[in-house]
Amino acid sequence: MTSIILESSQYEEIHNAKAPQPESTEDDLRPVTWLELLPHFMCPAMICIGLTFELYGNFFMVIWIPYVFLPILDYILPVDHYNMSEARVRIVEKDWRFLIPLYATFFMDIAVLFYMLWGISNERFGLTTFEFIISRP
Repeated sequence: MTSIILESSQYEEIHNAKAPQPESTEDDLRPVTWLELLPHFMCPAMICIGLTFELYGNFFMVIWIPYVFLPILDYILPVDHYNMSEARVRIVEKDWRFLIPLYATFFMDIAVLFYMLWGISNERFGLTTFEFIISRP
């Protein structure tokens, strides 16, 4: 096994590295569009897909998500290699449409937690991974 020896300046450069930040421009002050908010809807969408898989036993979702759904999203969503500027973050956080996926994810997580607790307490699901897999209808 080879080890890499770094000088102290290189070590500090690596550990203090940050994602590139764009400079704040007038473009950051424009209103938020639905296309910019679309990536934030991924969490609630994935929870819904997981619940669909759980409730209906649609095993083809495992194929649809990586081979159909994600490539379509890569094609539709804009490519962004930068974090949002601070001014843009403040504008997005004040937009009411940003709160929709935030609160949806929060309440869906709690609903999934209670659903799993209900399923385990009523012996619908097994306690171990093996029991969970073989208990599937």
